[in-house]
Amino acid sequence: MNGSNRNLYPIGDTKFEFYYQDGATQKISEETAITSSEIRLDTRLAYKERFLIGEFERLSLGAKYPILEIRYGYGIPSPRSDYEYHKLQLSISHWFNAFNVGWSKYKIEIGRIWGVLPYPLLKLHEGNETYFFDEQSFNTMNYYEFVSDKYISAYYTHHFDGYFFNRIPLFRKLKWREVAYVRGLIGGMDKANKEYSVFPEGLNTLDKPYFETGIGVENIFKVMRVDAIWRLSYLDNPNISKFGIRFSLHFLF
Repeated sequence: MNGSNRNLYPIGDTKFEFYYQDGATQKISEETAITSSEIRLDTRLAYKERFLIGEFERLSLGAKYPILEIRYGYGIPSPRSDYEYHKLQLSISHWFNAFNVGWSKYKIEIGRIWGVLPYPLLKLHEGNETYFFDEQSFNTMNYYEFVSDKYISAYYTHHFDGYFFNRIPLFRKLKWREVAYVRGLIGGMDKANKEYSVFPEGLNTLDKPYFETGIGVENIFKVMRVDAIWRLSYLDNPNISKFGIRFSLHFLF
């Protein structure tokens, strides 16, 4: 269990703007900061999980069974906090062998936020505008492109471990390995949250699923992975990348 108190300030020309009703007219007010206090409880259920323990940290080596994680947060109304809310997030992840075709890994996450909140306190889905592959983010989604108060996301990746490349003499000597993945997101937002704060330009709600997929090569020079990634939905959104190349470092054994 842990707690936090946050003061969020707009940067640059961005403003925190809120709708309010003045008689029969809808108007907009501005705030210089958004303040919230939260207590959070995180629970992890992992049967027979293995760890590598050092002096200062503990690294999970995974488990043969699915791992369930539960995260609950409560926004405390107080003189130092403007909002009361509940946040619940459930996730399940697992890796498993796929006979002689390599191994797979998946993660499914479900989240819900109760309360009328400004967009910075809702779920801002993780985008990635760098050239580095991020397994925890949507790699063709912009930062601050989508927001939700209820959502389901899923990630699935398969490591072929040379199933195809080992049939080609040159690639067999290089020991390169194939990998493929797909990621999807479904989200929504209550009417009260849509009508509470003014979204900045480029921030959207989800009215249909978001998908991206990619294929890659890992174990290049023993440590490097290169992915080619395609965005499959919301292709008309401005300033997006429909295709990208991402790099990462992985140590395979």
